[in-house]
Amino acid sequence: MSRQRARAASIAGAGVRLLPGGGGAPLFSGGRRASTAVPGASRTGAGAGAGRAADRCGAGEPSQTPSTPPPPPPQGDEISAEDRDSQDFLLTYTVLQRFPRMSARRRHHFLLALLKQCDPGDMAMLYRTLPTLHRDFFVLLPRDLAHRVILHVPAGDLCTAAAVSRSWARIVREPELWARLYADLGLQAMCDVYYSPAQRLAANARRLHSVRNWVRGRFRARRTAAHRESVLALAYDGRFAVTASADRTCAVWDVRDGEKKRTLAGSEGAVNCVQFDQTKHVYGWKFLTGCLVIKCPAHSGAVTCLRYNSTILVTGSSDKTIKIW
Repeated sequence: MSRQRARAASIAGAGVRLLPGGGGAPLFSGGRRASTAVPGASRTGAGAGAGRAADRCGAGEPSQTPSTPPPPPPQGDEISAEDRDSQDFLLTYTVLQRFPRMSARRRHHFLLALLKQCDPGDMAMLYRTLPTLHRDFFVLLPRDLAHRVILHVPAGDLCTAAAVSRSWARIVREPELWARLYADLGLQAMCDVYYSPAQRLAANARRLHSVRNWVRGRFRARRTAAHRESVLALAYDGRFAVTASADRTCAVWDVRDGEKKRTLAGSEGAVNCVQFDQTKHVYGWKFLTGCLVIKCPAHSGAVTCLRYNSTILVTGSSDKTIKIW
């Protein structure tokens, strides 16, 4: 019954009135004369009365049945929250369906107009969301495919690629990648530690063991206050170590117990370099006695390096000269 009333209201809004007919058959009335034929019904009794009523309506006579006008559409604040949500959903769905079919120019104009309507809270949300939309294809690739991509990068650009991000740097520094690069260049694997085959096997093994301990951090550090100023150079012969300092002195140390054996003084300036060999001589001092053997004004600038054997001494200086003694 409610469905029939709704249909009657919609038809009445279009200028058509619904009148009751005999046997439940509806009669439509409008600007023209309308009639209906109901199977098995005659124009007698209620059916005839309905037919006569329809004839009178068609002839312009007023109908005895009052029509209910449709309710006016809600305006402004009269729209309920549920209706407003439905309208917003329909509008959003329509825009999402239409937006991909727009031209690039119209999409840009639409986005610009939409941004102008955003408040600071909306802009803050966009600022937080946009970085999450960035896709780093290089990190998302399987590691083997990433290596294949890097193999086509010139060697000079690998440092630039490593500086892009930490993820890129980890990929660029992987040993498997460099093994492939070496193989493509035709290079062979090299020993981790250089050693001379003429030396004894035990000595080589001991040296290799020491180097591996340094690399893997398997050592016990010992801290000693050696000098009053910065240590500028160090020499080591297996048991003793000699340090040169900016405080114009050199110190001889026993590496087994960390004890200072003696202090070598006599320099007029900072000691920038030092050398230690099996003859037990250190620069211009004699190791056994600690006496200053030679004091030579070699250069006009600081002496930064030196090498010597039993007969020749070579010195280099910051004055851009090398002298042989």
